Amino acid sequence: MSNRPWEQRDETARKRSARKMEVFAAMVENMDHNIGRVLDHLEATGQRENTIIFFLSDNGAEGTQLEAAPANRNVIPTMKKYFDNSLENLGMPNSYCCHPGSEYQGKNVQEMLGKSWNSYMMGESESIHDEDTITGWEFLGRQALRKGTWKIVRLPKPWGTGEWEMFNLAEDLAEDINLRDAYPERFVEMLGHWTEYAKKHGVVDIKTVETAYALQEEEWTESDLEDIY
Repeated sequence: MSNRPWEQRDETARKRSARKMEVFAAMVENMDHNIGRVLDHLEATGQRENTIIFFLSDNGAEGTQLEAAPANRNVIPTMKKYFDNSLENLGMPNSYCCHPGSEYQGKNVQEMLGKSWNSYMMGESESIHDEDTITGWEFLGRQALRKGTWKIVRLPKPWGTGEWEMFNLAEDLAEDINLRDAYPERFVEMLGHWTEYAKKHGVVDIKTVETAYALQEEEWTESDLEDIY
């Protein structure tokens, strides 16, 4: 779904979008101010040099399952220079606390997802995950799973076909070439991994956008979707 140019929007849509931009700007300003307060306190108490700071930025409202970066020759070097995307937030709890395992003081404990970053941050390993690591995720009916360079994706209409597709990111980072039929055995394997992931994490199978948004009990207009996508 393409964004409608500003000059083609009516006055109501412009006011709605302008208000959202105002709220976003205020949020960023408030966040910047309070991060400064935290850093100033650490500096004043002599703790700043002995503190690891985790800053998290939400991916926003889009919930996309496709690779989000525009992979042209100018963007990729810039991202590698200024942003380290080699870590995932699932590994954070494992990194700053020691999990007691599946049982603690006689009680069952929910298993943590993710893998500790510590060996990577200490320079003891070059990566956190190996090529056999399986990572699945889903949001409002959008589903995806990766293993190595292979990835399966299912996006409900109008953002996708509503059917599972499979891509090899080593050769097709744009996810243009669906290899589901070309590698049927690989697809069956990947789909099996997804089935295990969905069962383990209680994924609700939502196949339409309408059903997904109905579960949120919200009314979405065409203008709302344009602002998000």
